[in-house]
Amino acid sequence: MDTQKGSQKENDKKAETSSHHPILDSQGSGDSPGHNKEEEGKQCFWQKWNTIEKFTFCLMIFTGIYAGVSICQLRTMRQTLEYAERAWIVYVSTGPVSHPGEEKKYLDIVDGKLDVELTFINAGKSPAFNITNRMDHSIVGKDSPPPCSLTRVPGPLVSRGVLAGNGQSSPIRPRMTIPITQDDITALETTKEKRLYLFGFITYDDEFRHPRKTQFCLVRIPNDEGGSFSYCSCGNILE
Repeated sequence: MDTQKGSQKENDKKAETSSHHPILDSQGSGDSPGHNKEEEGKQCFWQKWNTIEKFTFCLMIFTGIYAGVSICQLRTMRQTLEYAERAWIVYVSTGPVSHPGEEKKYLDIVDGKLDVELTFINAGKSPAFNITNRMDHSIVGKDSPPPCSLTRVPGPLVSRGVLAGNGQSSPIRPRMTIPITQDDITALETTKEKRLYLFGFITYDDEFRHPRKTQFCLVRIPNDEGGSFSYCSCGNILE
C-alpha cells in the first residue's frame, strides 16, 4: 500500500509539472492582447476595411478621375468652338488715298507727304466689338531693325465701333498722312539708304468677351510705280 501511494504521489507531481500554465502559455505563444494590437497597428488602413468599404473607396477614386477628364474635355471643346467662331480682324492691303474727282494714284510721295490707307476686314464668323486702332510711321536706315517691338507708342487712338463677321460689313480703312523731308525722299527713292515703316495695332473684343489684338508692321518698297508696302520680318501678330 505504501508503495502504491508513493507511486501515485510521484505521478501527480509529474502531471503538475507537465501541465501548462494558461498565462505563461498565452505569453509564450504570442497571443496576448497587447501583441495583437501591435500587429493590427502595422496593417495598412485599407486592410482593415471590409469588401463594401473597399469597393466604395475604389468607386470614389474612379469617379474623381472621370470627372477630371470630363472637365478637361469640356474646356478643350469650348476653346475649339471659340477659336472657330471668334472674330479675326486681319490686314488686307495698303493703298493710296483717293478723293472724289481724283484719279487713282500710286503710293508715291507728293509735295513732301505720303497719303496711305490701310484696309482691314473681319475674317471671322462673329462680330468684333469696341474696335480701336493706333498707327504710326518711322523712317530709319535700311540696316536698322524694324519697329516690331512697339516700344514707341503709335499715334492717336481712333474708335471704330462694331465690325460684322464673314465680310458682311465694310472694311476698316484707317488713313495716315506721312510728312517726308526732301532728304528723306532722296534716301528713300534714290539712294535707298532708308526704309519707311508703318506700324500699329487694332484692338477689339470678340463675341465671347475676350480682348483681342491685331499687331501689324509694314515696310515700303520703292518701285517704278511709286512704291508698295509688304510685311516686315516681324511684328505681325494675331492674338
